[in-house]
Amino acid sequence: MPDKKNLIFCTLVIEKGLLSLVFLLPLVFNPYLNDVFSLPKACLFICFLLILGAAWLIKTTENPNLSITTLKTPLNIAVFVYFISIFASVIYSTNIYISLWGMYLFYFEGFICISGCIFLYFLVTTNLSFHKIEKIISFLLISGAFVALYGIFQHFGLDFVKWSFSPQERVCSSLGNPNFLGAYLIMLIPLTLSRIIKKMKIYYLFLLLLLFTCLIFTYSRAAWLGLSGSILLWVILTPKTLFFHLPKKILYLTGTIILFTIILFFFNNTLPGKNFRSNIFSPVKARINSITNLEEADIASRLSGWKSSLNMIKEFCDELPNARYFHLKEKSKEYLGKKAALNLAINHAKFGILLFTDADCSPQPNWISSYNNYFTDKTGFVAGSYEEINTGSFRRFCNQISSAVYA
Repeated sequence: MPDKKNLIFCTLVIEKGLLSLVFLLPLVFNPYLNDVFSLPKACLFICFLLILGAAWLIKTTENPNLSITTLKTPLNIAVFVYFISIFASVIYSTNIYISLWGMYLFYFEGFICISGCIFLYFLVTTNLSFHKIEKIISFLLISGAFVALYGIFQHFGLDFVKWSFSPQERVCSSLGNPNFLGAYLIMLIPLTLSRIIKKMKIYYLFLLLLLFTCLIFTYSRAAWLGLSGSILLWVILTPKTLFFHLPKKILYLTGTIILFTIILFFFNNTLPGKNFRSNIFSPVKARINSITNLEEADIASRLSGWKSSLNMIKEFCDELPNARYFHLKEKSKEYLGKKAALNLAINHAKFGILLFTDADCSPQPNWISSYNNYFTDKTGFVAGSYEEINTGSFRRFCNQISSAVYA
């Protein structure tokens, strides 16, 4: 006989765990780490995944006769096909480690995390009713409101973190990247529209206002294009009966757009020294026009930066007779990005001891000579440490922990 207390407890862990995860994951970041966003989110995700997986496993073993029924949704087939495609890509990958775990700063692109997301989808569709899924959506929207609000504060310079970049130009909120934030927002906007139609509550209108405003301040062209596809998918999946014979709901949606426009005009015009047209519509118009313009300023500035960097390297090598640079003409099948460049340099090395540093490091004057004390005939490699400049002891400790986890 299955233990009912264990079954009830495991079911509760799965339900509360999913609610906590969808609320916390978008919000979590640690400004004291080198990897401010990805590593904290990945660690939180894996911890919850282990807890939820253990609860599901105990629940299944306690009651072997438990019938697994999956909710029928339009996504079931798409999720299955997606899993098969990423599984096949791992099998034929040229770098199994990166395919499984993802790259540094991009952990969620690995097979492990993607499979974890699919497992969570399986948990939701097999363990939760529609009522409980609605509760998860509510927690998603509440978390999204905090994310959007923080992004809006960033745009107006009201930020509690001193970043090394300027989030006022393109906000990133707690996602760390304007494009990531834009993708997150366009997933929440259709859910908010559905709540407006079904619930008719005024606070969903204000939530939609927050999401749209934050989306504008990301200045993410991909997100703006994706929003049209997101709205189109929402229209296709929403039952058509909700759109007919309900004039009040149409008024609510129209009122949302009007309210959004009026408040945005009013708020920006009341800011000292700000001009609404130059600060809002001009950048938006420029970003939209640049979608089809390959010579726009953003792309041109990046190309100019790359060319300037290359010229600096050439000038540096011209001044030092022992310095050389190599042009990676063919794409490596074995290595990607920086690894391919390092491999090319290693193949051209004349001596047996090679020292590597990074672009944001400043080696000490005795950096090379200090390594002589550590090399013997039995030494394979020597790894050194680094010390951050103008940072507190706690941040240095956190960065050392994150480096150890990555290593």
